[in-house]
This record gives sequence, structure tokens and C-alpha cells, in this order.
Amino acid sequence: MFMCRHARRLFPALKIVLLSFLSLFLLAVHAMAGQGAANPAGIAGVVTDNTGAVLPGVTVTATSPALQVPSVTSVSDERGEYRLSPLPIGLYTVLFELPGFQNVRREGVRLTVGFTARIDAEMNVGGVAETITVSGASPLVDTSNTATTTEMTREQLEVLPTSRDGFHAFLAQVPGVRTNLDVGSSGLGDGVLFRIYGQDGSPWQMLEGVLASAPTVGGNGASHIDFNAIDGTRVSTVGNNAEMPRRGMLVDSVMKSGGNDFHGTAVAYGSNGALEGDNIDDSLEKAGIRLASLHKVQDFAGTLGGRIIRNKLWFFAGARYQNVTRDILDAYDPDGTPIANVKEGTYHFEKISYQVSSGNRLTGFYHENNDIELRNASKFIPRESMVYKENPVWMTKAEWQTVRGNTLVASMQVGAWDFNGDYRGVAQGKQATTDIATLYQTGNYFTATT
Repeated sequence: MFMCRHARRLFPALKIVLLSFLSLFLLAVHAMAGQGAANPAGIAGVVTDNTGAVLPGVTVTATSPALQVPSVTSVSDERGEYRLSPLPIGLYTVLFELPGFQNVRREGVRLTVGFTARIDAEMNVGGVAETITVSGASPLVDTSNTATTTEMTREQLEVLPTSRDGFHAFLAQVPGVRTNLDVGSSGLGDGVLFRIYGQDGSPWQMLEGVLASAPTVGGNGASHIDFNAIDGTRVSTVGNNAEMPRRGMLVDSVMKSGGNDFHGTAVAYGSNGALEGDNIDDSLEKAGIRLASLHKVQDFAGTLGGRIIRNKLWFFAGARYQNVTRDILDAYDPDGTPIANVKEGTYHFEKISYQVSSGNRLTGFYHENNDIELRNASKFIPRESMVYKENPVWMTKAEWQTVRGNTLVASMQVGAWDFNGDYRGVAQGKQATTDIATLYQTGNYFTATT
């Protein structure tokens, strides 16, 4: 895996790598049906008969709406062991078949990010074709992982009674974790803060294996990822294994993927000052106290996923626009016109998955967002001395996964993440001044930097 904070300098080299990776489309043979995540899910176990003897040669088939292909199959080896990995997160049915034995079906097997479910099966000798169905026995705890982990599935994310502002929306649901205080989208554009058991710093945020936060020990911020792009997330707080290189919180997310059927979403939210109440009575109004009026809240988003070639090549893509415009308290032009704080957020993302054959798989994605804000006016800072901020962040990856039998799962990945903050004044070229008696500023933003 390759990561770089200032990847813009290496972008030409990255393009060469990505083009080389795409050339593998013509060379790869043999692949699996996972989503292409760096921390994929899976199903593994041992098949025995009713005497406890291991059963080689059992065909194990997993089906799920989450799969892009109709099914995934493995065969138990001489030790009775089988493995289905990597698999996309979702709800599975697993069928065990061997001539001369009754079939066994396990239903309702839930796979979450990074979770390998152990499903052992016991098969009885049977002369007639019949199937024993076991439901309600899906493993819920990963006994091989010591981390304290909270899993957020797609279904859980969809019913959250909070905003849909990426990680702000669901980190507050994780025990011991707190993030930005957000009231009425007030946190739009703010960097994502991770606080774990009262401590700041050292988050390790990943999107499909790509590091999406500053790789410094004291780093506290992380990247905004569009809520509509997330298929599932695991948040580990303590007891992490070697994949977490430092103390702090591990946040590992997987993007949605396209399938053989076309699916899409359209989301529109809105509000304005007419829908907002206030408690400014006559006495407060006579005292000159005014409400910082809301102009608008807008959130428009759409996604679309589907097939390019059935059972071979799929896509998923989406875009989003957010805007919150509200007057700044006690900030006015000389003629009494209120000055507004304007926050905007733009997103777009694309993902492609290619199932070459039955043992290798190629996946790539690109995600970009830009936090834009016009801010910092006050009683002492006029409109011409406001700050215009842009924080574009993008991340990308290309990955090749391969499976050989029940014993080898390998992955090769190249990825990049780039953050670039740009803060500048709106009165470019006009000399900045500060009156040392009144502290009133004029001209361009005094401390403008890039």
C-alpha cells in the first residue's frame, strides 16, 4: 500500500501506476466476488459428519443480495476446512452439499466490515435428497479479535435519527466516542474530530484500506466521506490488533458497490427562516437584540449503481451538494445589512469492480469532497475582511485481490490521499489594516495563507 499526504506532487507517477494496474484486466486469470475492501469479510469453518469425522469434498455455496455474482463456492479440503473470502458485507445463506449426505443450509449469516464468521457444519448420512435448514444461529462476535468494536451496517445507518453528515451522523452512537457538536448543520465544513474516552488525537481513519487522516501521532482531524457512499463501518476503540499502528480509534469504512441490477437514490432536504422559531420578545427587540436569521439549508444528493457487463463489470457513483447560509450575530454592513456566514460542501465519488474470472478481482475508486466557507465577519471585521476557505480532499485506490484454494488470500493495493487547505481574503490587493484603538479591521484578510 502506498499513501502520501502531499500526493499532488506524485500524481503523474500515480497515474502511471493506475494505468499499469488497469492493464492487469487483460492479464489476470482466476478471481473472487468480494467488494474489494482492504479489510474484507469472510466465512470459514470445518465440515464434519455426525461422528465428528471431517468431510472433504463438501461443496459450500454462499448466496446473498450483497454479491455481485449469483453465488460464491468453495470445497472443503482433506481436513474438512473451507473458506469463502473476501466477501462483501451483508446477509448470507450458506449451503453445504455432499452426495450421500443430507444438505445443510445456514440462513441469516451477517457479515460486517473485517468480520470473518466461523460457520461449522455437521452433515448426516441421508439416502433421500433433503435439506436441514438452520436459522437464527449466526455468529455475532469475532472471537479472533480482541478489539472493542462497534459495527454500523447499512440498515443501521439508514435509520439514524441524526443528520446524514458523514461520520458526524453515527460516531455519536459508538460508546465512549464523541465527535463535533452539530446543531442544525452548524458543523458543516468543520474538520471531523475524533474523541475517545475524553482524549483527542491519534485517529486512524480508512476508506477501503486507504488512510484518510493525517498519519501523525497528534493528528486529530479526519476526512469527510459522503454518508450516501458508505456501505458499512467498524469503529474500534481499544484492544486493536496490529492493523492499528498507534493508540487511538480505528475507523474502517467500505464503500457501496454496483450490482447486476440498477439501483439509485435521490435525496433532497431543505429549510429556511420561515421554518425557524425564535424567543426574541418585544423587550429584547427594544434592547437591540436581533436573531441571526437563517437564510437556507440545502442538501441534494444522488447515487446510481449497476452493471456494465453482467456478472463481470459493475459501477457505483454519486454526488452531493450542501449549503447552510445564516447571518452572523452582530455583523452588519454600514447600511445595516446583515452579513451572512456561508458554508458549502461538495462531493462526488466513483467506484468500479471487475470480476475477471473465479479467483482474481480488480477494484478502484475515487472520492473527493470540498469544504467551502465564507466566514469571520463580526462587529470589528467588515465584509471586505472576511475569510474564504476551501479544503479540497481526495482519495483514490486501485486493488487486485486473488484467492488460491482455502489457504491463500492475497491483495495488492496502491492508494493516495491528499488534503490541501486554502484560506484567503475576499478583498485581494487591498491593504489590510487594524485600528489599534477600536480593533476595527479593513482591507484584505490580514493573515491570509495558503
